[in-house]
Amino acid sequence: MMKRILSVMLAMLLLTASLISCGANYRDDLTPAQVMKSVLDAIPLEEGYRQVSDSFISESSFGTFYTVILENTDHYIAVSEKSDMNVDEIGVFHVKSGDLTEDVKVIVSDYVKARTRQYEDLLISYNPNELPKLEEATVVVCGKYVYYSILSEARTSAAKAAFENTLKAE
Repeated sequence: MMKRILSVMLAMLLLTASLISCGANYRDDLTPAQVMKSVLDAIPLEEGYRQVSDSFISESSFGTFYTVILENTDHYIAVSEKSDMNVDEIGVFHVKSGDLTEDVKVIVSDYVKARTRQYEDLLISYNPNELPKLEEATVVVCGKYVYYSILSEARTSAAKAAFENTLKAE
């Protein structure tokens, strides 16, 4: 039990440490789907991916503040690995106004923390090889885009780099 608590605390600490806001100038002319394509081109998911349904932004996923996401983003896309045995998940949100980005980031961060806790209980019993991905959970902001991922260490690095490079102003 203590090991499990320490594991969750470590995952939360690493997630908090990875809440990075990019400090450069970024594009604002791409849809989340275009950004996601660049990310997926950099890290093709082994068994393909599925796009989450339109009901993804709901109280059951994002808590009572889900309306902040709906009201303050104009587009989003989230995908997960097709295999139910793999926890890979990536999301990109485009925020309507730059001054609302922090609000959206906080809600997405809370979602990722809740998702990692949910996955941990399941993975301990059924697929412990996926547990390290929970420690790599990341939330990044570049301009008006909020990105999150739950991936392996190598894929996290490659996906984050693809996200940032796609949005860098030319």
